[in-house]
Amino acid sequence: MPASSADMPADGMLEAAAAAVTAAEEALQAARRDLRTAVVASRQAGETVQHIARRTGLDPVVVRNILAVPPPPAAS
Repeated sequence: MPASSADMPADGMLEAAAAAVTAAEEALQAARRDLRTAVVASRQAGETVQHIARRTGLDPVVVRNILAVPPPPAAS
């Protein structure tokens, strides 16, 4: 049974919601890259994994996993 026009979202709402999700995903990826950079820099500066975890509110296992993942290839 087809939905009535009353059940349909307002004109452009679907597209706007999809665009918002795409923008949020891109922002999340950028934040993850920034977090990785900061965690690696802190570790290279001599901070322990436990200290980094306390500072960030992350579990130490998550910090170790961040440190174990190689950096993404540089964009060319």
